Amino acid sequence: MEGLSAGALRGAPALFGGGALNTGHAVAVGIDPSLTRLALAVAGAREETASFHARGYSGVPRLRVLRDQALAWIRQHQPSVVVMEGYSMAAKAGRLADLGELGGVLKTALWDEGYREEDGTLVVVTPAQLKKFATGRGNAEKAAVVSAVARRWGVEVDTDDEADAYVLARIGLALLGGEESLTAYQRDVMQRIRTQSPGWLRLGWGPPTRVPQSKMTYIQARRSSGGLGV
Repeated sequence: MEGLSAGALRGAPALFGGGALNTGHAVAVGIDPSLTRLALAVAGAREETASFHARGYSGVPRLRVLRDQALAWIRQHQPSVVVMEGYSMAAKAGRLADLGELGGVLKTALWDEGYREEDGTLVVVTPAQLKKFATGRGNAEKAAVVSAVARRWGVEVDTDDEADAYVLARIGLALLGGEESLTAYQRDVMQRIRTQSPGWLRLGWGPPTRVPQSKMTYIQARRSSGGLGV
């Protein structure tokens, strides 16, 4: 198996100041699930991406390797919310089945860690929503997403999968009120995500229940100032 390939994002703005992880502010993690390369990103007090490979593994051992890598990332960064890309219905039947297995394994592992769709701490977004949030177009090519990440957030990534994961993390920050400004198309995406997410719909678009009380004042202040872009 090829080891972790990760590094601080070049030129990434420190949204809450400082490059070190600051657990006093909101942190979001994005997961781009793939059997060939699992991409992860964290945004907020610390910004970083990583890619994991499970070369030489197949079947259940591969699922376990990818699950363990994702969990290690989650436990390291302790995010308030995790945003994961959902399945692409355009995928071939066999590949869709394999991705479904990985998605189920990841969701189960995240459930055990306390991240659940039902309470808004795990949010699944469609590939089209990811692309639209980054570029304004739900059918954008991967290269366009990479370019948008560099242009909007000043971030350069090593792979298009990491770009996807970073956009997912930024969606998580937007849910928590950590985005300073959102475009009209980003606000549209956020409205759709909130209204289709069981936890966020039940909470009336409020912050996830996992957010510690110490963070609630920050999030509520962001909401009252329109920081959530609603």
